[in-house]
Amino acid sequence: MDLKLTIDNRTSEMVPLYGPGDVSDFVISDENGKMVWQWNCSKMIRTPDYSREVSPDEPLQFTGRWEQIDMKGAPVPPGTYTLIGTLGLVFPERLVTGPVTIEVLPP
Repeated sequence: MDLKLTIDNRTSEMVPLYGPGDVSDFVISDENGKMVWQWNCSKMIRTPDYSREVSPDEPLQFTGRWEQIDMKGAPVPPGTYTLIGTLGLVFPERLVTGPVTIEVLPP
């Protein structure tokens, strides 16, 4: 499942984004709210510190991919899951998207 987080700067100023490692993240939780997968934790190679400014007229996109597995690499059971995207501003500040419901179907 391809994941995409699009950031629109709705101010008239440049907005700085910086922090350690990846500034964006995706988190999948089960029906009970328990986190089952986190994109940044699933990556083998960590990226260096991130620094960038978002201009008012240029959307910024971050992408990731979820293979419908948990943090141990096991396939998740069919069911309803929740996806949120997060974005680091000036560390440790973060923006969090509203939840998106995902339905994982049986194979």
